[in-house]
Amino acid sequence: MESVAFNLNSTTTARWYAAQLDVGKGRRRQYLRVLDHSLRRSPELPDRNRISTLAGVRTPSTLYSNFGPSAQTALINQHSEEMRFGTPGDVVQSLVIETKVYNHWRYREAWLAELSSTRPDDRGFASETLVRVLVTWAVANPDLAKLLHHSPPLSVIEDLLKICGTGEDVLALAGRVNRLLTRVVRTALRSDQPSSNAVLDLVRDELTALVNNESRDLPGSLPRELTDSVGAALIDLEYNLPRLPEKDRKMVADELRPLIAHVLDLLGEADA
Repeated sequence: MESVAFNLNSTTTARWYAAQLDVGKGRRRQYLRVLDHSLRRSPELPDRNRISTLAGVRTPSTLYSNFGPSAQTALINQHSEEMRFGTPGDVVQSLVIETKVYNHWRYREAWLAELSSTRPDDRGFASETLVRVLVTWAVANPDLAKLLHHSPPLSVIEDLLKICGTGEDVLALAGRVNRLLTRVVRTALRSDQPSSNAVLDLVRDELTALVNNESRDLPGSLPRELTDSVGAALIDLEYNLPRLPEKDRKMVADELRPLIAHVLDLLGEADA
């Protein structure tokens, strides 16, 4: 039987990393380091012009050639449609996706080394330790981890998909995995004293169902999906609304204000 650890060494992201980043040189790694270091100084995500300036480049053209929608070496362009989460063509978002992978990679390597030397064929152990390592990474890198609605590194999504196998439609399974791991990151960052075991306990039933290719209709799955999807939309609104022109802000406010007021009334009734 081929071990789980061996399969994880041959993922699309692992092959991309070996081809693009293992050499330790080049413009791509420079951009990833620039964004990583920028977020350690300030939690505000810089725009493409600021990123280019920090990288010592006059215009964003080099950024687009590495991370844009037509960039052949961009990580997101290596993956099929079910793995392309987020806004298509957003060059800064593409950079964030790669920076998360780049920053998380040393955590992944340590996890794979432990997995290979202990229980390389145990899918349950692999999935649970993957979640624990993700929590550790998120807590150590909160400003990077929270970007893109607390999405996990793409490599972690792909790793868990590999661990789960192909028990259901790939698109549906990728969505389930992404939602679960996003909840892991969000929970880790919302906790005052996050514990990897405590976060794992919150998702263990759903994680086990994923690994065992069981039905998604677990107790409490709908409330979790509602809070995840609505929470992500509100974070998106909070980020983008101040950046809109005044006319567009007013239009969004006029359309959403009555809907949000109604939802708040419903939440008040739920508390009663």
